[in-house]
Amino acid sequence: MKKITAFAFMLLITLCSLSAFAYADDLTTVIFTLDRTAVTVNGVEKKLDTPAVAIEGRTYVPVRGLAEALGGTAGWNEATRTVNLKHGDDEIRLTIDSIIAFLNGEEKDLDAPPLIIDGRTLLPARFIAEGFGYRVIWNANRKTVTVTNGSSDIVIEPTTVQTTAKPVIQPTTVKAAEPATVKPTQPATVKEPAAEITTSSAPLRDKLIFGPGPVIDPNAPKSGTLVLYFSKTGTTQRIAEIIGGLTGADVIKLETVLPYPSDYNMLMEMAQKEKIANARPELKTDIKNLAYYDTVYIGYPIWLETMPMAMFTFIENNDLSGKTIIPFCTHTGSGLGRSVKDIKAALPDSDVKDGFACNASTTEQEIKNLIGNY
Repeated sequence: MKKITAFAFMLLITLCSLSAFAYADDLTTVIFTLDRTAVTVNGVEKKLDTPAVAIEGRTYVPVRGLAEALGGTAGWNEATRTVNLKHGDDEIRLTIDSIIAFLNGEEKDLDAPPLIIDGRTLLPARFIAEGFGYRVIWNANRKTVTVTNGSSDIVIEPTTVQTTAKPVIQPTTVKAAEPATVKPTQPATVKEPAAEITTSSAPLRDKLIFGPGPVIDPNAPKSGTLVLYFSKTGTTQRIAEIIGGLTGADVIKLETVLPYPSDYNMLMEMAQKEKIANARPELKTDIKNLAYYDTVYIGYPIWLETMPMAMFTFIENNDLSGKTIIPFCTHTGSGLGRSVKDIKAALPDSDVKDGFACNASTTEQEIKNLIGNY
């Protein structure tokens, strides 16, 4: 009897040990770092063919990098531009540039559409991960996205903390990461750039002319430079003001009759609808003396791989033939996208340069170097 009891006890211990090992094997923690072509899967670094990026406040990750890291599969339909992801019994279907997705056959609204950038397919990380039952933790300080099926006290991300900070702040970093997924969407994207304009670019304001058009003598010679820009959050405006200050150009903001919403989700939904409909939003800005400019810098944020549709309205409704056009954009990982190609197609009679891309942290000296090429 004692032998049977002892055997049963040992069997119980063995089963518990196997269960513990099974749990450890089931634990998956994937860490993407923005702009790095590598991903860490359960502590092991693996190469990616393209990095994770942040676009308009949303984190995008390469399709295969995320699917394979989570143990799933990814399929691509070229005809329909559709991505099919499978993970266990779950299936997600997304279409490039569409904010409509399907999770196990049920229609879902995305807050950011899948994109193709430089030939690589990028997907919104949060929707994919949570659709497959994983948690997502965004760390703004380290610019990392952690995808895990573990609880908050077994996330592997503290490994990164040990190399960059003292372990004593580790709990604070992990707890603070969760709210950061919500706050960067609006406060960081909308309010922060405005502060940049007030502090770093304020001295330029006294030198520039704003409103529907600069006050210029109609008999003045045709020898001017114009910086025309569209800006929703203020990032592009900051770059435009710096260019104006460096070149002595007039600076004009392009505005639409119907303002774009401040809420990010509503903004992207409106931009998506305009792009699908190939819309041309009506403009409030009217530049009556455009003929007096030989060189026009055209600035804009990258929305869905190209310019906002309002820029197309301006280009198509104004005579820019014979002028030198220098495009510049602001972005968070996509570069100029296909915007320059679109501008060249719309302005065959203009000398359209290859342009340059900036972001929220581009300095005045860097901008000076960029415009020095023209």
